[in-house]
Amino acid sequence: MKNIIVLIITFALAFNSNAQTLEELIKQGDSYYYSGANREAILSYEKAIEKKSNIKDTTLIRILNQLGLAYENEGNYSKPEPLFLEAIAVAGKAFGKYHQDYQISSGNLADLYYAQGLYSKAEPLYIEVKNIDEKTGGKETENYAYSCNCLANLYYNEGQYNKAEPLFKEIKNIYAKLFGKDNPNYASSCNNLASLYKSQGLYSKAESLYLESKSVYEKVLGKDNPDYAMACNNLAILYSDQGLYNKAEKSCLEANAILKKILGTQHPDYANSCNSLANLYLDQGLYSKAEPLYIEAKNIREQILGKEHPDYAGSCNNLAILYNNQSLYSKAEPLYIEALNLRLKIFGKENKDYASSCNNLASLYD
Repeated sequence: MKNIIVLIITFALAFNSNAQTLEELIKQGDSYYYSGANREAILSYEKAIEKKSNIKDTTLIRILNQLGLAYENEGNYSKPEPLFLEAIAVAGKAFGKYHQDYQISSGNLADLYYAQGLYSKAEPLYIEVKNIDEKTGGKETENYAYSCNCLANLYYNEGQYNKAEPLFKEIKNIYAKLFGKDNPNYASSCNNLASLYKSQGLYSKAESLYLESKSVYEKVLGKDNPDYAMACNNLAILYSDQGLYNKAEKSCLEANAILKKILGTQHPDYANSCNSLANLYLDQGLYSKAEPLYIEAKNIREQILGKEHPDYAGSCNNLAILYNNQSLYSKAEPLYIEALNLRLKIFGKENKDYASSCNNLASLYD
């Protein structure tokens, strides 16, 4: 009898140990995920999912989503899709469509397609999420405004400005009503509507909204803030598009200095700022000023994001354009080829950035 009792206790301890192991894997994965250690989070979550028969639906859905997002953060766009699809299926079966887990999972899949430029796949998902938000909470909610914003950005990137504009205006009005005008969300909505007008060449409309956005950010968040720096950068691009290079450079340098001060030089946002300043100099034919900035952005992205990331591919492409414009074809070619191969691997052939790389390389050989 004592032997039987010992066996039962041993089995129970082993079972508890396994259960604790699963709990610890999830806890460890969460810790890595929220600290930005995506590779470590992936390893922990994958081990946990191997035991998914023991995981409750809500926890499994969360892990599937976070594993997918961790892959996406690393620039891996092939792994997340089946994870998000499984999360949607589990949530739909367990809770139905009008549940936040289903909604979040659908939104993540839409974002994945959007990031790859697969707009025809992303659009119906964004519309579904928007309709769910409207039905469950009404139109005057932050969630509904966010859903509208996702759909508006998609239309904006497709060049469907007539569809994007009413959504951006609706968002702006919702945020003004919910939070007032002295609020970062309202400032962001001004910024997005301004970008739409800029793309249509409506520069006076765009400028007033960009300036309003910048003013709100300065008032609410102060100048030493990434959002304020972004507002400066957007104004710089607007001025550059109009050939107002002195005004553009001033805004761009301000953004770059702020990001360097608050984030340091080893940060993706600082790299983006260097890239924007380099673009400004490239447009003016100031190649000696543009080159070190493109190289700096490329090196930061390689170190922080890795080579298999869309932003690193973008840096290769930008530097290649710089060399191509100077007829330095032997320097441009390997960079064009690297960008092309990376975009093929990351996005596949049905992508505008891959198509752009094909066109750039073809132009080099002409």
